[in-house]
Amino acid sequence: MILDEGWSDETDILKVSPAVDLGALLAYGKQKNVGIILWANWRAISEKMEGAYAQYAAMGVKGFKIDFLDRDDQKMIVSSCALAKKAADYHLLVDFHGMHKPDGPMRTYPNVVNYEGVKGLENSKWTPQDDVPRYDATLPFVRMVAGPMDYTPGPCATPLRPSFTPATPCP
Repeated sequence: MILDEGWSDETDILKVSPAVDLGALLAYGKQKNVGIILWANWRAISEKMEGAYAQYAAMGVKGFKIDFLDRDDQKMIVSSCALAKKAADYHLLVDFHGMHKPDGPMRTYPNVVNYEGVKGLENSKWTPQDDVPRYDATLPFVRMVAGPMDYTPGPCATPLRPSFTPATPCP
């Protein structure tokens, strides 16, 4: 199960939000044989990679969904490989979200289970004019040729038109 944004302190990924009892969630998940993956902003996890991976792996976290890489320049490719390699050292999986399409490192780092590399349906909050049915029907045959994808099936709040506007935080 992915625990999305809001579980950690916004300024320090090593601090769990007081509103979230991560230890209890991990214990409950373990009872039910369900692992927990934590969402992380690329910058936050990159800045404290070693500490974050060590801390959360010791707690029983299974991996990280890393978001907002948003480009495929040399800095991001090097960074994504470093994130994957270090995660493997701690036996953590990585789900790259907000990321370009797969380009090979998944063969080197099999702990990388996914590259989003697609415009998820959460984008409908900002661009409601998209042809969602056509996009959804063709996406598996176009994007998935490159490999598995992480597709967000919708925004947290799904208002109907004409009140189709972004809603953060989710009501």
